[in-house]
Amino acid sequence: MRYIINPSNVSGEAFAPSSKSHTLRAILFASLAQGVSVITNPLKSVDTEAMINACQNLGSIFNFEKNQLIISSTQKKFFETPSLIDVKNSGITLRFLTALAALSKSPITFTGDPSVHRRPMTPLLKSLMDAGAKITANVSSNSLFSISHLNTHKKIDFSVDGSDSQFVSALLIMLPLRKQISTISVSNPGELPWVKLTLDWLKRLGIQLTANNSLTHFSVPGNQSYRPFSYSVPGDFSSASFLLGATLLAGRKTGAVTIHNLNFNDLQGDKELFHLLKSLGADITFNNNSVVTSSKNSWQGFSVDANLFIDAVPILAVLALSAQTPSRIYNAKIAKTKECDRLVCTTKELKKMGAKITILNDDELIIHPSQLKGAQVHSHNDHRLAMALTTAALRAKGTTVIHQTECIGKSFPNFLESLCKMHADIHEEIE
Repeated sequence: MRYIINPSNVSGEAFAPSSKSHTLRAILFASLAQGVSVITNPLKSVDTEAMINACQNLGSIFNFEKNQLIISSTQKKFFETPSLIDVKNSGITLRFLTALAALSKSPITFTGDPSVHRRPMTPLLKSLMDAGAKITANVSSNSLFSISHLNTHKKIDFSVDGSDSQFVSALLIMLPLRKQISTISVSNPGELPWVKLTLDWLKRLGIQLTANNSLTHFSVPGNQSYRPFSYSVPGDFSSASFLLGATLLAGRKTGAVTIHNLNFNDLQGDKELFHLLKSLGADITFNNNSVVTSSKNSWQGFSVDANLFIDAVPILAVLALSAQTPSRIYNAKIAKTKECDRLVCTTKELKKMGAKITILNDDELIIHPSQLKGAQVHSHNDHRLAMALTTAALRAKGTTVIHQTECIGKSFPNFLESLCKMHADIHEEIE
């Protein structure tokens, strides 16, 4: 699929989709619990389907009722028999279930879409293997690896590189289910808001552990159980940032847009993007669980540590092009390991539109204000890059065509519908 986009004025209302990170965690925790859990307003996306299918393969029972998922499970049945888990293109599903699969006495084999094969796994696999897990690489097939037989009956001190927060979260989710106490020592801690999000979930579900202030050392007692729960999934700030960007970047005749379904008490890291832009002069007003914004104000350039909200790198780069002064996005190396190399691919595609943007030191972007023009660009099958390019196209002179837009369904299936309701000049075609 591809988007055809012309410069647009926008106005009206939009609704942030349900949080992908919360939805996937909720489904997994419900599958680990002993009892029945109810999840209201889960995100309906490709990644959600991947997590549901994986947990069903491992013994959980799912019932769908209107906007609810009802999940019945018992921790004792999880990982009883050999299984093949297809994670599709979901990094969270791959990382979290890999750690849990290490507890199995039968080999659990993982596979996925070609793009997930490039996602780093070595730090997590090494940590598990050092603790005794049996890991077999499946080099002769489309499978990634098989894993099982982690020692559960003695204290183990785990060490892991925490540059990608999902490695740390994966261990934190698995370790309460071991029989004995475990510790984790984390080097290169990064993406800490997402580690804090996992810790908040564990606390909510009654899991006991201790952590130091820098989140580099954890002590996790074993022989714990996840308890069933009822949970309503909040809106997703990562996805809402593209609605915000679309409004800020649209034509100067743009009216106000209200973005609903945003809980600023939630721990999602990408909410800081909203506060950053407001502090730089953008027209943003917070109103209960909504944000009111327009394109009437300009904003200053910025120098920002992207590791605090790493998923926002593509949209930050686009917004920087319309700032009054140059911007710097640094400490962004982990963005290179997402669905695509977001530093290289964002730079490549925005340059096609006339952007003055440079990669420095393999972990930062230097961006100068630039007038964009319509162009033929590609998403590189990355949902966040596709949406960032869409927002850029609303400000560009001329028509922009974005190829490979079906990937947006990974996190924001009704993105196109939302923009159309905001009166953006955009439509989708089959390639």
